[in-house]
Amino acid sequence: MRCPQCDAEISDQFLYCPKCGERLRGLGAESFAELRENASQVPEAKTSAGLSRAAASREDAARRSTSGGLTQAPASAAAVKSSDAVTLWEGRFSLRGMIDAIAVSGLASVAVVAVAIWRGWGLMGWVLLGCCLIGLWLWLFLLYLCRRLRHYYRLTPETFFHQRGLLIKSTSPIEIIRIDDIALHQTILQRLLNVGTIRILSNDTTDPVLVLKGIPDVQKAFAVIDQARRAERRRRALRVDSV
Repeated sequence: MRCPQCDAEISDQFLYCPKCGERLRGLGAESFAELRENASQVPEAKTSAGLSRAAASREDAARRSTSGGLTQAPASAAAVKSSDAVTLWEGRFSLRGMIDAIAVSGLASVAVVAVAIWRGWGLMGWVLLGCCLIGLWLWLFLLYLCRRLRHYYRLTPETFFHQRGLLIKSTSPIEIIRIDDIALHQTILQRLLNVGTIRILSNDTTDPVLVLKGIPDVQKAFAVIDQARRAERRRRALRVDSV
């Protein structure tokens, strides 16, 4: 007989091949070669199956990443839109912001009237004085309306919007992360009425220095803007004092 493993001529009485050690009888199968061939085919099948599964998983991951990339952009856009829809603070110019000009104009009006009474001005003098005083206070009123209607400010968690203009409106958004520093300025009379001016320094090309005049509850507005700036920088892992 011949050994199925090494093809050597072997006597029929041998149980093992004297050359390669292949078992020839007693296993219920023709030889170890058949078993080894079947065993070699199983790993190949497993390997091919594993490769097919790996390829399928890679295709599935690619589909997921593609679909995730497609759905992620609208989700992020929706998140930005919803974030800008949240208003943390909004404000306009307040009449209290003109307290200094009103006080000076009031004192000047009283002083001129007192001088006119003391000097005994005639009818023409009083007419001229009345026209001057009406013009002064009318100018103050128009100045207030112009400042009140021309500027509008709104703060969101990520953006500071500045809307300006009377007939033609324009909006300048400033990202909170771009704000480098803010400052608060109040006079003595403004501190009594809790009104003041906020100065915003940023690296925005449109409004590098933005001055918010006549802001009511100015200390609260200042705190809200500063907290939003710090929160956005902490969210983006930046140090406020290192920029």
